[in-house]
Amino acid sequence: TTSQTVSVQPAEAPDVSRTILTARISSGGSAVNSPDVVSATQTGVGAYRVQFNQPVSTYALVATSTTSSTSPQMVSTIAGTRLNIAWTDIVVVRVFDADGNPQNGSFHLKVVGPAAGAPRTVLHARVSTAGTPHHSPDVVNAVRTGVGAYRVEFGQPVSTYALLATSTTGPTSSQMITTVAGTRLNTAWTNKVVVRVFDANGNPQDGSFHLTVVGPTAAAPRTVLYARVGSGGTVHNAPDVVSATRTDDGAYRVVFNQSVANYALIATSTTSSTSPQMVTTIAGTRFNTAWTDVVVVRVFDSDGNPQNGSFQLTATGG
Repeated sequence: TTSQTVSVQPAEAPDVSRTILTARISSGGSAVNSPDVVSATQTGVGAYRVQFNQPVSTYALVATSTTSSTSPQMVSTIAGTRLNIAWTDIVVVRVFDADGNPQNGSFHLKVVGPAAGAPRTVLHARVSTAGTPHHSPDVVNAVRTGVGAYRVEFGQPVSTYALLATSTTGPTSSQMITTVAGTRLNTAWTNKVVVRVFDANGNPQDGSFHLTVVGPTAAAPRTVLYARVGSGGTVHNAPDVVSATRTDDGAYRVVFNQSVANYALIATSTTSSTSPQMVTTIAGTRFNTAWTDVVVVRVFDSDGNPQNGSFQLTATGG
């Protein structure tokens, strides 16, 4: 194994304000309730191009499937400039089924940038395998309704919000998580989000997770930090990061410039649209109580094997 550490000088005074843009895209490529989006296009099977109203080439990209709780999908994002240097305002999205085959699907896309732009409400929930919320002041209630099935109730309507979830089960668990707005199941569930957890083979499985919802108004300001990390552990355009280390195959440790122990952690692969990877995040304090500013990241291939890969990591706190 190889260990590589890259240190970055921390910002003198961290600026926690961020531009947060969101897009809700249908399986056919149409943008829904997405004022930040200029256009969206389906360019092929499971392939989409989303154009925002400002440059996003250096932004953290986070996408989650909204297709169906019974059809687990993996979603990969790519900055447009990686394909065409003129595509500074474009994000390319690829959707795959559980076996890694391209498949059409709807998704939520969130881009987080380093400057203050359009303010957003950012709410988050940390939910255990049993359905218990932890350090989640925005959550009214959370319940496990079946194997791998959870319902999270927030203190305000979130039916039009972007939904982002990531597994926190463990470094050896390659779980896939899909989120569904409560109103898709019951029109009265405006403040609820339904979450489904699956193993790498698409079977329902209990698991803990972080859930973040991002909405169009500034009601409860949040600190949003992000990191862009290369497959070798190199940090790119991430002023919030002090250092990043690749500690083993597919294993990374990211150190932020402030405590993130109680933050919602969201990571997405940026490796390649042809190499679907799954990324899981774990709070550093789960390994060492002193690691309050550390996030541990594990990257797996579509079969659940550890594999080196680049990723974007977002930490959202209250």
